[in-house]
Amino acid sequence: MKIKVGDKVKFLNDTGGGVVSGIIDSRMVNVRIEEGFEVPSLISELVVDTDDSQLIEKQDVTFRAREKSPEPDTEAVEAGEDDIDSQDLPAGALRKIYLGLVPAGDSVSDNSNINTYLINDCDFYIFYMAGYQEKDSFYYLKSGMLEANTKEFIRTFSQTEISKIRKFHFQVLFISKGMYFPQHPVDEHVSVSSTGLYKESSYKENDFFDEKAVILTVVSDNSADETEKNAGSELFQQIIDKNKKEDSRIKKQEKKGRTDIEEVDLHIHEITDDYSNLSDGEKLNIQLNRFYSVIDGAIGDKNRKIVFIHGVGNGKLKYEIRNALDTKYPDLDYQDASFRDYGFGATLVTIRGNNLL
Repeated sequence: MKIKVGDKVKFLNDTGGGVVSGIIDSRMVNVRIEEGFEVPSLISELVVDTDDSQLIEKQDVTFRAREKSPEPDTEAVEAGEDDIDSQDLPAGALRKIYLGLVPAGDSVSDNSNINTYLINDCDFYIFYMAGYQEKDSFYYLKSGMLEANTKEFIRTFSQTEISKIRKFHFQVLFISKGMYFPQHPVDEHVSVSSTGLYKESSYKENDFFDEKAVILTVVSDNSADETEKNAGSELFQQIIDKNKKEDSRIKKQEKKGRTDIEEVDLHIHEITDDYSNLSDGEKLNIQLNRFYSVIDGAIGDKNRKIVFIHGVGNGKLKYEIRNALDTKYPDLDYQDASFRDYGFGATLVTIRGNNLL
């Protein structure tokens, strides 16, 4: 079924409906409901209300090259100025922008999707560009203008997608009509710990959503928010401390004379002490997060060899590691580690350095 921007739709699995206000990807669209909120929805769970005749300009869900927009006329441009409320902001007006992460389902689980929102919690209008970093590359997410004291849906991420994200990236311009005081543009990176997004305890009551959410600071003139800047990593200090112990163990091993090969044990009990209440998916995410951390920290070193001990088990961790090496790190060499030392339970990764910079 083809759905276009402007179609009035009904929800198949819920009461009510709304108007399609934007296209997320080939499977999902934004639906603006009567209360004025945009709700990300699967196309397969929507049906077009053919009785409605008031449709705005339509856009096909299949992605096509945009036609060049006609030159705007003067009257339209002048009318557009009224989109920004006339308001004289004092010199001390606070800038407060946050990233909100909310489970797409009713609860957090190891296969939950995560909805991301940009929250403008100040009296400025903002022009923004949102993106994210994977490895050493940045990818565009969304851009536009966001009204004062509102939030906007950015995108839904799957568990696999968000586990690969190192940081979110935001560029922001602050705008007010009438008398204003110049504001410096913002260029900020926000770190997110993907493993923590699958723990119920990470999500808190907040002022922006009816549901519990992870709220991370993009920029804030409120000093109380500064300690929350990289809260995504602070939520999992226990895991970080355990990783530091592992790094210390590797260094001690090197001092003993074995500097040619490092060992990184990815068994869950070697990464975190408290794992009894974790699901299999949560454990896998923690193990992969440790793998990515070690690889990203080692890239650029010459002739470095690392043995990742993943065990045999059901083969899921080994598969995910090798899939990551094939897709995310194609320049790295890998093979089965020594059968005599590790059996079938380890992978040797070689980082040559000169072809990765």
